Amino acid sequence: RALLLERVLARLAEADLLAISDYGKGALDPDTLRSMIRAARAQGIPVVVDPGRQDVARFAGASLLTPNAVEARRATGIEGDWSAITTRLLE
Repeated sequence: RALLLERVLARLAEADLLAISDYGKGALDPDTLRSMIRAARAQGIPVVVDPGRQDVARFAGASLLTPNAVEARRATGIEGDWSAITTRLLE
């Protein structure tokens, strides 16, 4: 994790965007995610996240989350009401 974070931070100056795709394999623990997102945002770099898991709070500070319909429903616990799902995800 430390090496991953080190490499991401070293390359941010060259980046126009930080894309994070989290499939829950353990490489992106909360501290690593938080550090990556904060560093990118501090440099004015937008962060796009494909969350792939229920706990979207792990991605606080990201510019955009791209959950699919199933992930959005799981993350919010809301079925069918897309307005309510979107509102909950933005909270």
